Amino acid sequence: MSYIGMGGMVPRPLATRLREGQILLAKDINTHFIDLEGHSLGRRQIPWSHAPVDVGYSYPFLLALHDSSKGVLEVRNPETLSLLQSIPLPAASILHIPQPNISLAHAGKGFLVASDRTIWRMEALSYDTQIDALVEKGYLDEAISLLGMLEDALVKDKAGRLRLAQLEKAQSLFALHKFRHALDLFTEVAAPPETVIRLYPKLIAGDLSAVPAQEPEEAAANANADGSDTKPAGSDGSSELPAGQSMYATSVLSLLRRTEEGSDTSSIRGEDKDKEKDKDKELKMAVRELQGYLADVRRRFQRFLGPDGALKLPALRREFLDTIRDKARLVDTTLFRAHMYATPSLAGSLFRIANFCDPEVVMERLEETGRYNDLIDFLYGKKLHRQALELLRRFGQEESGLLSGPMRTVGLSWGWRFFLAETENAETLPRQDVLSFLEGIDAQLAIRYLEHVIQEWNDLTPDLHQRLVVLYLDQITAHKGEDGDTEYSSKFLAMLKDSEQYSPAKTLDRLDRDDPNFYEARAILFSKMGQHRQVLEIYVFKLKDHEKAEEYCNHVHLSEEQDQEDTIYLTLLSLYLTPPHSHEVQNGPALAILAKHGSRLPADAALSLIPAELEVRELEFYFKGRMRAANSVFNEARIVAQLRKTRDMQIQAQLALGDGVRGGGTRARHVTVTEERICGVCHKRLGGSVINVFPDPVHPVLTNLPSQQYRRTPRLCESSFQRSGVGGLWSL
Repeated sequence: MSYIGMGGMVPRPLATRLREGQILLAKDINTHFIDLEGHSLGRRQIPWSHAPVDVGYSYPFLLALHDSSKGVLEVRNPETLSLLQSIPLPAASILHIPQPNISLAHAGKGFLVASDRTIWRMEALSYDTQIDALVEKGYLDEAISLLGMLEDALVKDKAGRLRLAQLEKAQSLFALHKFRHALDLFTEVAAPPETVIRLYPKLIAGDLSAVPAQEPEEAAANANADGSDTKPAGSDGSSELPAGQSMYATSVLSLLRRTEEGSDTSSIRGEDKDKEKDKDKELKMAVRELQGYLADVRRRFQRFLGPDGALKLPALRREFLDTIRDKARLVDTTLFRAHMYATPSLAGSLFRIANFCDPEVVMERLEETGRYNDLIDFLYGKKLHRQALELLRRFGQEESGLLSGPMRTVGLSWGWRFFLAETENAETLPRQDVLSFLEGIDAQLAIRYLEHVIQEWNDLTPDLHQRLVVLYLDQITAHKGEDGDTEYSSKFLAMLKDSEQYSPAKTLDRLDRDDPNFYEARAILFSKMGQHRQVLEIYVFKLKDHEKAEEYCNHVHLSEEQDQEDTIYLTLLSLYLTPPHSHEVQNGPALAILAKHGSRLPADAALSLIPAELEVRELEFYFKGRMRAANSVFNEARIVAQLRKTRDMQIQAQLALGDGVRGGGTRARHVTVTEERICGVCHKRLGGSVINVFPDPVHPVLTNLPSQQYRRTPRLCESSFQRSGVGGLWSL
């Protein structure tokens, strides 16, 4: 009974357990969602028109049985609370759903509905069929919600189906002019950029656009609406455009075209003009949202592509590189079009970073709008130098252009800036191509370029070094006897000495062996090849420069380790005293070598070369030098031996007494000498003697003291020092 009287029966409270620990409470038409602990979930109520007789949950749907007189079974989505299906069941009053813990086969497979005389067995279609039906009818939110509730094993390719449903939902939102929500959803599902871009008109998407272009008739009508001359109206007063013909707007907002009746009245024209303005405004809003989407796609591409277009992950296949490059070009080019339409001031910022814009599209658009500064930045970033120069030349030829025209003479000093400037562009140019280009103009330009590359940029390419040597040689040959000969000769010799990258053998073949101008160059090349005898022959017999021959020997002696039996000085001495045929013996330079470097020569080999007729007195300096050298070696050995001995004694003193050692002062600093103590070296008894040790602990001396008279008989007594180990004067 009711609370007030006998007016009717109060609906009984209902409850059912939902998935993931949720419980539905219902009484009359009121519902409340709680969790297993009784806390409210804060969800809205189910929009029931009248109170249900019974409620239940058959995975994954919410069931409600209404009106026992008529019998209606409602199937709802427990997440969205939307009514998915309404099934009439006459006089149905009982809803029976098997518990999932009885058999997993019952979960979501079926349930029973009964009346007084009839039992209906309800079987669900496959989940794939249900999802396809929802998508086909346009219930995308329900399809997405259902896919989210179902387990992965219950649906074929759940992730793919969910992504397709979300893509269709995003496209439907786009058609409803909800651009921000649509593009956010496109970003969430990582939609292919071409799918999003084709939703825009050709002004933004280019040839990829799926929006039909504006027809000529509509363009003429729009021109008339803007105030231009109108065409004559028909005799019936209507416009020339038939009523009911579709009029396509030039924006993305009209994916489904609407039909309008044309009219030539001024009021309707004003309305058309306002509509065009609104459409342009909406298109601008859509383009601004597209800018954010494309910027996010660019950031994702940077994980795979470097600024130069190379893959950051080399393990990926070549086909993937081509595909991602094409997509990057499409994204950047579309982003450029979007900037130019909605925010032209941002177009320049795109060119100052690494981009993959289509050069043809960018150049055409920037030239149309007169944005030459941005065009210069773009060409510079893309390293399209030829196009930039052609563009500058075209501007210079214009009478009223920004440039006054090209110079009448070739500006070589300006041209050098492209090849020798301290810029990344100059240093990364292909140097072989630049060299070939400069050689075609003038060999001296090629020499200057190679000198800068080798000396300033420290290029160690062997081909460039060899080419510079050859160019020097060609210039010496071409300017023989002129002022330029000396300049190039000095550079040629310096290059031969300093560089290690060219080929000495190839260069030697190009030199005339009988030309005196190349004697020194041949000597340098023989030295690079390690043929010292040929070098000395050139200095001694062809150049007749004994000082250079001696300097060369000194250089080789200091820089190379040579055997004592075959030194470079012995080679020079043999050339002086036993020269080849057609050359005379040179005793004077030979004696000078013996006097200066005799100690560096093997004695037997040097003496065997000295001719018999040479007087001994002329060899006085040689013999004195040999003896001085021998004495020096002997004295050096003695000094080293004594220094080592002194060092050993100091170390022993440190070990015995701790001198100079941290914490060594606690060691014993005295020695007891008795009559039985004898010296370990001379074996003399130490009784009645004085041990005299100098401050420098090197020479301890034993001194006998008979009859109180000092009669010194110094002897080196290391053993006594080793026992005492300290300087001073001790007496018994």
